[in-house]
Amino acid sequence: MVNMSNMFTVKHNECIGFESRWKVKKLSTDTTTQTTEFSVSEKACSTLEHESKDVQTISTETETHKEVDMEKLAEWLNRIYPSVKKQIDNVNNSKVLKNYKLLDDNTDVTCKLIQQLKVNAINENGDKALSKISCAIWNYSGKCLAVSSNFKHKSWCYHPGQALIYPFSREEKLSENPKKRLATESCVTVLKFHPTNDDILAAGTFTGQVYIWNVSNDIDPLLCNLSVHEQAITQISWVNDAENSKNLNLATSSTDGLLKMWIFSNTEASLTPKIVFKIKPPIFGKLNHSTTVPISLTSKEDLGIICFNFSKHIPDLFIVALEGGLIARCSVLGSTKIKGPDKNIAFDPIFKYYQPHKGEIASVKFSLTHKDMFLTCGTDGEIRIYLIDQDDPAQIIFTKSGQNDLSFVPHEQKLLATCGQKGTLEVYNFMNGKAIDLVFNTKITKRNLTSLAINQKRENYVVIGNDIGDIQLWNVPWNILT
Repeated sequence: MVNMSNMFTVKHNECIGFESRWKVKKLSTDTTTQTTEFSVSEKACSTLEHESKDVQTISTETETHKEVDMEKLAEWLNRIYPSVKKQIDNVNNSKVLKNYKLLDDNTDVTCKLIQQLKVNAINENGDKALSKISCAIWNYSGKCLAVSSNFKHKSWCYHPGQALIYPFSREEKLSENPKKRLATESCVTVLKFHPTNDDILAAGTFTGQVYIWNVSNDIDPLLCNLSVHEQAITQISWVNDAENSKNLNLATSSTDGLLKMWIFSNTEASLTPKIVFKIKPPIFGKLNHSTTVPISLTSKEDLGIICFNFSKHIPDLFIVALEGGLIARCSVLGSTKIKGPDKNIAFDPIFKYYQPHKGEIASVKFSLTHKDMFLTCGTDGEIRIYLIDQDDPAQIIFTKSGQNDLSFVPHEQKLLATCGQKGTLEVYNFMNGKAIDLVFNTKITKRNLTSLAINQKRENYVVIGNDIGDIQLWNVPWNILT
């Protein structure tokens, strides 16, 4: 039997020690790259010198001096001079860039009141009294303004009238007092300067007389005076002769229903009758298929002519505005003789009627740029744009008050200036029908404005007249308003 106690025994041995190696040293060797040491050295560069030498060429030609034929030179200059002068004049007179201006942040768009003058008329007692401005018109060069004023009349006029002439100075102001007072027997209703002669001024009066003056004549300016209508003259205008565009005629209209054309002779100082047009109401009271005329108008034998305008594109075409808001298209060459016992031979020029205004028409104007377009404005607060061949208006601009005068702005094709009962200058873009807001440099005393005149040479200067005899000179920045 084996003794198990001897198999399992406990034996103690001594600890054996050894050296610590927690730090390890790594072996490394230094190595070098085989590169050439960097160095800088300066070396001179030798350049070649170039020498410029002039080459002398020998001309085989011999120089000869020829004498100029002065007679042939003068002949040649005389021949080309008219064409050269024409081109130079066209450039000098061109207004393409007249109002061109680079806009910046400091651009002033304010309408500025330059001055205000009081025009005194003379009543039947010879006393100065307030009256409304009936007309204000610039002459062709824009250096002179003619103004007339009159009183309200129930039937006939017993007031002496006058046309006042105000020079426009280099300081761009009107003279404080008129340079001339041209006397008439009755109130002046309309004025019109000659389109090319600054000195010739025509006027129509309440009693149907026409006066023509040479305003530069200080001794006897009156050229002629003739009674041409039985009632008040409503408009007077210089128009081109439809048969000969080089000739200029004077046209007058009246509340007597007649429009007359006159041949004016400056050398003989006379007016000679050319033709008489009589405007009749539409037959059976019909203007077209949809528009009728009030019985009060159709029952009248003669309708008074309020205003008219001749086309500059079609010389024989003109538009007439009649009492009651009627508008008629007329033709000088297409007129027909009116049969009747009247000793004065008259012609009917009406070609067609347009849709009328609801109130009286104050002004009618052909477009300066569109030959088939004309505009009207009136007391019904509407500015209407018509096309010649269209009965109804192509567009209507509704204004805040009735209008008394209308004018296109020169060189600004889209702008239309008006004045009326609102009491301030109003400007519209007639292409889109929108009003343009204006800023004024002074508080406006709102009166009924009766007349508007834009200087054709200095377009920024505008004169407005009112119903108490005031004329205002404004500076309006048209080119910035577009």
